Amino acid sequence: MEKQISQKLKLQVNETFRDWKREDAPLFLQPQYFQLYLPKVKEAFSYQIMDGGNRVFLCGYFYDLGDGHWESPRFGTFGGPFIDEANLTFEEIFLSIEAIIEFLDSKKPVRTHISLPPLGLYPEATSIAFQILQHFGFKVSRCELNYHLHVDRCETLPELMNRNHKRNVRDTESEGFTAIRLQPHQLPEAYSIIADNRNRKGFPLTMKLEDIQNLQNVFPERLFCFAISLKESLIASAICIRIDAKVLYVFYWGELDGYSHPSPIPLLAKSIHHFSKQNGYLILNLGTSTVNGEPNMGLIQFKRSLGFSESLKFYLEKSDHAS
Repeated sequence: MEKQISQKLKLQVNETFRDWKREDAPLFLQPQYFQLYLPKVKEAFSYQIMDGGNRVFLCGYFYDLGDGHWESPRFGTFGGPFIDEANLTFEEIFLSIEAIIEFLDSKKPVRTHISLPPLGLYPEATSIAFQILQHFGFKVSRCELNYHLHVDRCETLPELMNRNHKRNVRDTESEGFTAIRLQPHQLPEAYSIIADNRNRKGFPLTMKLEDIQNLQNVFPERLFCFAISLKESLIASAICIRIDAKVLYVFYWGELDGYSHPSPIPLLAKSIHHFSKQNGYLILNLGTSTVNGEPNMGLIQFKRSLGFSESLKFYLEKSDHAS
């Protein structure tokens, strides 16, 4: 389906991503990611706002979970519209989102949920999307606290760490702890360390190993595993995801039981920051530290003491599309 929304722009809607033309969009808005979850939903559609030369300025998707419940994303850190705000006026973005909401309304949804990116990752685009979606009746259903770091804030991460973490880095390095990047086939070992850590703390992992392996198979160039080794044994690990060319996301990390004093995680964080700097990433994202708005005090303090900064992550909901 195509609809002209201005002299310059048109809306294109597809039930697949066969005509996808925005390859630099974040991972969660890539066609292969969209298609990973199509078998698990009732219906879905993708949308693109483009000009006459098929240059895409705004894109995204929605899934129908059944019973009139639509979401963006179905799985993933964020969905909602990806906006090339530098090349659109505010009015053009407004008209684009209006056209998308009109198409969504034609599906007669009972309620719709949209997870926006953390403000710290894409502050301008996310702020614009938030304001316009609120104008069209979306309300904040949740607000979480996210942690991120601008990679160029420091040459090495210990410069921003508190005194305890700086000492941990020195102690672990002097005791022979070594930071390494794992090979793709070592993902199960990295996952096992993290699962052990999360289970001990009472926070089970939200993704099964099989799901992460599926992601690795589809996006082998976007998933990285790091570890800390001691006497040829892995004692801590991290699974990171390349969201786009600017953002690296530390999806999971953790250490084995018995290795918390000194903790190898500050050394692991230092290594991942170095990797980010060497590979041109601008932002290192650690994810949220609240659940349904409830703060995890220890996790918040830990991320702050590593040198990371706060930003808000909004979840929006609209339950009366008829109004």
